[in-house]
Amino acid sequence: MPGQSRPGTAERKDDMVMMCVRRAWRRPLGVVVAVLGIALAACGTSTQAGPATGAGATYSPLAQQVADLAAGKLLYGPTSGVVDPAQLRAPQASDIKAVPFSAAGKNLKIAVVSCAAISPQCRHTSDITAAYLAELGIASQIFSSDYTPAGNQQAMNSALAYQPDAIIEYAVAPSTIGAQIAEAQSRRIPVIGGIATKATDGGNLDAYVPQGSNLYQIAAAAQMTVAGRGAVNVHWLNAPEFPQLEVGAGTAFLKTVCPGCGLSEGTETAAQVTNPVQMGQLVTSIMRANPDTTYLTLASACADLQSAAAALRQQQRGTLVAGGCGSSAIAAMNAGNLPFATGSVEPWTALASIDQALRLISGQPALPESETGPAAYLVTPQNTPDRGTTGDYGALDRWTVSLFDYVAPYSAAWGADLSGVVASEK
Repeated sequence: MPGQSRPGTAERKDDMVMMCVRRAWRRPLGVVVAVLGIALAACGTSTQAGPATGAGATYSPLAQQVADLAAGKLLYGPTSGVVDPAQLRAPQASDIKAVPFSAAGKNLKIAVVSCAAISPQCRHTSDITAAYLAELGIASQIFSSDYTPAGNQQAMNSALAYQPDAIIEYAVAPSTIGAQIAEAQSRRIPVIGGIATKATDGGNLDAYVPQGSNLYQIAAAAQMTVAGRGAVNVHWLNAPEFPQLEVGAGTAFLKTVCPGCGLSEGTETAAQVTNPVQMGQLVTSIMRANPDTTYLTLASACADLQSAAAALRQQQRGTLVAGGCGSSAIAAMNAGNLPFATGSVEPWTALASIDQALRLISGQPALPESETGPAAYLVTPQNTPDRGTTGDYGALDRWTVSLFDYVAPYSAAWGADLSGVVASEK
């Protein structure tokens, strides 16, 4: 069309590849991998190969495309469960459906219940939620748990005593706070699961905002595939006590884009995740049992990346990967303990959780969790916005906003300029 530039050869080639991938993916899951290779060959594009391992070290160009999206534009798609690769894309302004709302004259209070003080992600998401609420003229207070049922109950009891208009909880297992949820509902206080889905967390909460962990697990799978050129052996741990981490989405994507990659799976417990000694023992035992492991991928070790990395170094083999650890993962990457960092955009989670609370406070229905976001990202030594080792969130959050301004739609809907919250972060 006049006035529009024509796509270059590389862009046309990428479009053709994605079209062929989509065609292949529409086949039954059992034949996707085989059909994918045929489809790509028919498009004139061959998979890249590294040294042969297992069934052959070939991988789909889709791995590179997903890694590039996560590193350069943010990765958006269904924020729960295994994802059709054709649904992975960059986020758009139309993806954010903020409810128009003004808190003026309403004297609202919202309680924020955080999973644990030792979790940088929960602390950060809770703190930035409180900062956004302050800009809206809504009072708030943060109540921190400690990953235990007793701690969860105490934090929720304190939140209820605050007599809020709504409660936002971040990664607090609903199965441990049934009595508190029932009391909130009896008092008509909506409870929003801000890092949760109904399928993974249950609890019959009033609204959910997925963590998008399936997307950052996919980004991790893509980056391992690309960095290893398809010649990797991945031992990937799940954490049954934290189903919202959705490791299955990552392993499914790895199997699809890298049929030649080796993949074995295991589990880690909450005690191992939060106890440095137990985490070190777990890593040591895994590497002794799986000496050919190229990447040891943890479902969650965000509270104690250092001990996991130290145990792996003692084995003198393998590379540690821990998805979703935010700025602490970037700090660990800069210290040489991780090769890259993936995570979900936590300020977006905070804004989406507030939006759900405002909807319910005003008597409107909550958004379906599939329409709330957030997106995921990939940070490597090449694109990192922060080269420090202190785990500060400011540089990371400003970088994600620079890739896609997810704050502006909420500012417009709520009549308040919220951009200063991230801009002023340390």
